[in-house]
Amino acid sequence: MNAYIKLSAIALMAVTSASALADDYTDALRSIAQKNPAIAVEKQKVEAQKSANATGLTLANPEGGITYQTGSPAGVPPRTTVELSQSLDFATLSGAKKSVAAARNRAAESAIAVSWRDIMAQTDQQMTEVVYRRRLAAYYAESVNLMQQIFAAAEKSYKAGEINAVELNAVRMQLNNVLTDAKLNEVEYTTTLSVLSRLAGGSPISWTGTDYMTYSLPADFEAWSLESVQRDPALRAAQGNVEVAESEINLTRKEGLPTFSLGYAGEFVQGANYNGLSLGFELPLWASRGKVKAAQAARTAAQAEYDNLARDLRLQQRTAYDRAATLARYAAETARLMKESDNLASVKKLYESGQISVHEYLALIQPLINNGRAIIDTEHDYQAALAALRALAPAPAL
Repeated sequence: MNAYIKLSAIALMAVTSASALADDYTDALRSIAQKNPAIAVEKQKVEAQKSANATGLTLANPEGGITYQTGSPAGVPPRTTVELSQSLDFATLSGAKKSVAAARNRAAESAIAVSWRDIMAQTDQQMTEVVYRRRLAAYYAESVNLMQQIFAAAEKSYKAGEINAVELNAVRMQLNNVLTDAKLNEVEYTTTLSVLSRLAGGSPISWTGTDYMTYSLPADFEAWSLESVQRDPALRAAQGNVEVAESEINLTRKEGLPTFSLGYAGEFVQGANYNGLSLGFELPLWASRGKVKAAQAARTAAQAEYDNLARDLRLQQRTAYDRAATLARYAAETARLMKESDNLASVKKLYESGQISVHEYLALIQPLINNGRAIIDTEHDYQAALAALRALAPAPAL
């Protein structure tokens, strides 16, 4: 029966998949993720934030006024007063306000990278599930074919009086179980594909691959973790908040300096005019009280948040790495045992030579069919663990 050969090949495909296919997993991953509308939304939000950050960076508006006063009693000439002034503050002149805006812009831009990393991780996870369901579909197709052949042989044996109705029904139930599992897998596959399509903004999925991403566990966890932490977008965003807080400390200090104003003042009375430059100042003795201390506290809080995120990320990476390493050994061991215990041909020979009945044949063949499912499941668990580990590393550039 060709089904024996095909069933074994499908099971072993889980650990011997080709890495150079035209329908490349990584290319499809990027293509699907780039269609996600959340990226465009995040970019619009960042641009809006940057526009808001660009406001309030200039000097205060010039101030001016004209006052006309009539004289009293009669005969006193009227008086006209003209005043123009421009306020000058160190926070603006020193560029401290622009420094804060630039730091806020950098922090805002980090949000795009965070969103992109999250979308890539979600897409990667769903694609891993799609590959798993497609492999199960191929496995069930051959399993159903094999069980149908066994059932046909059982019916023949039953008509010949070699087995009874109970034994025939047992074979029928096994066939029904495989058919049911195949249908349930189709339901899960359709659901997973729908989720993947939603991630692509509702676009149909043209990717038809049956191979997982070509990705191996990092040989040196510490080196990999250190590099990924330094490049992690969420940590960069947190570091951006620290930079914003530092620039705001400088800004509040500049705001605590006196504000000067330069201007022109003129008083015009019939026969006697007075005009000249004016100089004023404002001492922020009370308005700025506590602002520097508050900004320093904000900086301390931002740094604490960064340190906590970095520590938590390292711990998550360690857990994900250890899980993937354990599942890698489990998947390899399962594949090895599957290969060593693959005696389908021997069982078939016993049956065809009449040494075992069709019922005994089914009893011997069922564990072998289950082994095929086991190797696909263990490989999937390992690949899902790799996807979870990739989700904790920086995504490729958008």
